[in-house]
Order: sequence, then C-alpha cells, then structure tokens
Amino acid sequence: MDDVKVEVEMDEAQNDWKTYVGCTVLGATPTISHDGRPGYSICCGDGRVYWKPAEDFEAAYMEIGDDARITQTMVEDFVAEWDEVNLGEKTTVVCATLANGFEIVESSSCVDPDNYDDEIGVRLCRARIYDRIWEMLGFMLQQAASGLEDGVRAARRMNDDEAADAMAAGQAADPTADY
Repeated sequence: MDDVKVEVEMDEAQNDWKTYVGCTVLGATPTISHDGRPGYSICCGDGRVYWKPAEDFEAAYMEIGDDARITQTMVEDFVAEWDEVNLGEKTTVVCATLANGFEIVESSSCVDPDNYDDEIGVRLCRARIYDRIWEMLGFMLQQAASGLEDGVRAARRMNDDEAADAMAAGQAADPTADY
C-alpha cells in the first residue's frame, strides 16, 4: 500500500485545524531501526506498519497483554510517586502522581484523635486511589477497544430501550431527553 502524501500550505491549513485526542489498541514488537536505534514496529488496525523510536512509543503506550485486560500490577505500576501528609491531629492526605503526571488526592480522618493511626489512614487513601486508577484505566481500555462512536451508539440504544420500556408501562417518554 502506498502512502498518500498531502501537501498543503501550513499557514492556510492551520487556521482550519482542530485539536483531537484519541485512544487505540495496536500491536507492536521491539525492533532496531536501519541506523541502529531501538524502537517498535507498530501494526495499525488497517494493516499499516510503521516504526517509532522506543522512547516515544514507551511514553505513549502501555502494554496490556494478549488478553487485553488491566491487572493489579499495571494499576500499581501506574503510580510514579506517593506524597503523604498529616493534617491536624486526625487527618491523613495522600497524593499519588501517576505515570502521566496526573495527580489523585484522597484523605481520611477519624473522630477521636486518640484513635488516629497514620498507617491506617495511608492504607485507606491508597486503596481509594488504586480503585480510581482501576476505573480510569478501564475507561481508557474500553475507549481504545470500542471507540467513542460505539459508546455513543450503545448509550443511544440504552436510551431507546428505556423509552420503549416506559411506553410499554404506559408512562410518557421524556420529550426533552437527548437521544
């Protein structure tokens, strides 16, 4: 397959450009370029194969394995740094800086300062943070697997099913609902 080259005047074209963000699942294998640089050969869903330097690839992609699932190890490894502080006599605040620079903050407190245990506070906060990472990585994997359009279509089908169920039950469908 020949690559199609598009030539545009950048000053003109940039006025019409919009910013997009996406997420995709792809296949890759470590390879060495013709000039000896480490990188990855990447296979796109449409069969195109291209090469990317290892540093760029590893900064943008996370291995999910052949069974395409999030694991406990992946969740734990996504935390780059932990910061923990005590506030007052009975509150613990924990901030996790993730591998992509995003920060998640959780806190825990007790009623009686005599019952305060910093280790328990940190453990509770970290567990909540890990739960949030599970959710975010799960969302990312779902987005990559299904894409935005598939998700929107599924949500519309659910709304249509709910409207049909309401009508069957003799209830009026919400005319203001955004389907």
